[in-house]
Amino acid sequence: MKIQILENKNHPKVIHANGKSSHRDGNLYRKIETQFLESQIPQKDKTDDLLILTWKGGKYENQEVILERCMRLYDHPIKILPWPVGVNFWEGSKFKIDGTLEYLRDVKSKYFMWFDAGDVILIDSPSSILESYKEKFSGKLVFNAERNHYPKENRQTEWSDSLKKQYKDLELIDNKHESSFRYMNTGACVGETSIVIEFLEKCQKWMGEKINDTVAGRLAQQEMSDKVVVDRNCELMVCLYDVNESEVVVYE
Repeated sequence: MKIQILENKNHPKVIHANGKSSHRDGNLYRKIETQFLESQIPQKDKTDDLLILTWKGGKYENQEVILERCMRLYDHPIKILPWPVGVNFWEGSKFKIDGTLEYLRDVKSKYFMWFDAGDVILIDSPSSILESYKEKFSGKLVFNAERNHYPKENRQTEWSDSLKKQYKDLELIDNKHESSFRYMNTGACVGETSIVIEFLEKCQKWMGEKINDTVAGRLAQQEMSDKVVVDRNCELMVCLYDVNESEVVVYE
């Protein structure tokens, strides 16, 4: 199975249904998910020197999520870190930074992938994704991109004035890109572990603010743009937020 994004003619291997793009039955993501699960043949795909990581808890605690099904189909190991309980989403999402950084201190794998557990599908094997990464983004940390600038100003009421200005300036910079997939999304990334650690350390600069991982990640990427990039042409990954069926071709 593969898909093509008509805007850029590329064939991403990682499909992310962030936000509302995964919520409705019969939408593009659900059709991709159904076709993938019906057509994918189980295979063994353990890749040496690669760690794949996610976080799971809350509403997903006692169920197998789509990312776990992907890993089971590929027979590839995945590290699942617990999602913190008893905190709101904004504070809980900071664990993607603090908790992952703490775990990675003792990791020896050269390459690293993280994916959100409940709305990311790998329509190709981890080894194939890694090879495409090496061809297109070698030596970088690459995140997927989306069409939605998030969070918008109505979610910024408890931010400091300094942070509001930084984020507005970042939005203006992102809006200069020709691709409609302008905005970094932290739900999927592929790269070298050493850069991930450096990136997460940079993200901690904003942990005192009432933000989530997306905000810290986008700001850190801007400061580390020589090492951390955004896949705005959907060469490896795509977010389906505000993408409709007429903009995508799905192949058997």
